[in-house]
Amino acid sequence: MPNKGLRDLRVQSMDWPLGTAKACREAANVIEKKERKSHPTDVDLRNENVDVVITAGEAAIRVTGNVLRKADRVQAIRHKRPPKLVEGILLELVENLLGEPISDVFFQRVAAMILKVPSGKAYKEWLKTRAGNIQRIEELLDRQLPMTNKECKGFSYAEFDFLPLETPTIDSDKVEEWLDKATEEYLAESELEELYEVP
Repeated sequence: MPNKGLRDLRVQSMDWPLGTAKACREAANVIEKKERKSHPTDVDLRNENVDVVITAGEAAIRVTGNVLRKADRVQAIRHKRPPKLVEGILLELVENLLGEPISDVFFQRVAAMILKVPSGKAYKEWLKTRAGNIQRIEELLDRQLPMTNKECKGFSYAEFDFLPLETPTIDSDKVEEWLDKATEEYLAESELEELYEVP
């Protein structure tokens, strides 16, 4: 498995022209659509010889590795919870327990409790102490709310390495020198042909 930190550093160290990432994403979206049309989606597929070259300006990288694309699947998904469903039910339950409409004092106490809820890691711990009751409500919703089947794309698992690739550069002075030499040789050959041309 390639060292991800070193692999990423190779790419970051290169001078990529503005717009390279956007261009790669646009091309990737088109290629992905083409892949789904060209390869079956109902079976797992593996390619262990991925080899792609990306060049932009003087930057160039070779992407090698392997990819596993799992088959598309049908997943049962619970319908979206109606907005404010749990809040409305709990407030109605409180009213029934009180035997009277909820007063402003109740909402003031709720506001004060919200302000006391901790943040960050402390919030996670606070949530753990209430996880049991939250789980029971979630299970009630799972039993009461209808489920629907949704077709989902198969997950893809990939392992890539980024290898630096030297881009060919053009030396304009050498090109001009080569053209001058080629022109001289051509003219010299033309003069010889005229000299030995049979009338």
